[in-house]
Amino acid sequence: MNKLAYEYFLEVVKRGTLSEAAEHLYVSQPAISRQISNLESELGFALFYREPLGLRLTPGGNLFFQECEKLQVRYDQILSEAQSANAGKIGYVKIGIQEGHDVDDSLIDIIHNFRNEHPDIAVEVVSLSHKALLESLSLNKLDVGIAICFNEKNEFRNLGSRFLRQRQSYIILNQDHRLSRSGKLDLEALSDETLMITCPDVATDGVDFVKRTCGKLNIHPKSIRLAPSYSTLYIWLSMNEGFAISDQNAWFENRKLKYFPLPSEGDSTQVAYWAKNKISPCAKMFVDYLDCNINVFEAGLAR
Repeated sequence: MNKLAYEYFLEVVKRGTLSEAAEHLYVSQPAISRQISNLESELGFALFYREPLGLRLTPGGNLFFQECEKLQVRYDQILSEAQSANAGKIGYVKIGIQEGHDVDDSLIDIIHNFRNEHPDIAVEVVSLSHKALLESLSLNKLDVGIAICFNEKNEFRNLGSRFLRQRQSYIILNQDHRLSRSGKLDLEALSDETLMITCPDVATDGVDFVKRTCGKLNIHPKSIRLAPSYSTLYIWLSMNEGFAISDQNAWFENRKLKYFPLPSEGDSTQVAYWAKNKISPCAKMFVDYLDCNINVFEAGLAR
């Protein structure tokens, strides 16, 4: 049944005659009669008794009319929901956050507030390694990924990205380490220490990024030890087995660690990623919300 026939049918029932329905709809009587006849042919039964004084619903026509009124209400609801879905006001977004990075109060607050402001958008958040996060985005298993950009010439060329903020990087040492005793760290003294980095299976370009940072800052560690996970890296730091370079975040809370801020040459870049050709309206709305609010939240936290 096309929508026009449905509307004509309802109007004829309300007006009682074809002529009155035609006058109210500003169409010809034959046009309405044709739509009603086509509808009856499609349904396989008569909707009206044709009588000298007008039209009267058949039992089947009466039942059809009652259900059509319900259908009209539901149709309007579906139309509104569909328009909201296309506008990103209703739907689902799955967000991946890089494991070992960026799990800080500002990001969690933004996601929480986004949920409160958009209750019709279901939000799921998962934590993945840098490599798994980018692969999941490429396979459309995630809508948005938030991660450190270790390599501007990313191998995942099908991903779009948006700069979010610079992240302060630190030399991280156990507070009992001999170099932690002074208030200021001598970077050259790290030449006698082991640099600990998560392996490429965790962050594809992370090792090269840390090595480049060391080169910029004239840090030449005596050896490099690759950790199979961030959890392992944090255990090694807690056991005073070397130093690491990273941003400061919730992963390090309540640990016996000391942070020494690096010059801006060591800063990392936090980026939002998404699949270029398949970003949903909800995902786009979240990325825009994140972009607008992340610096505002950080400023509030700083105060």
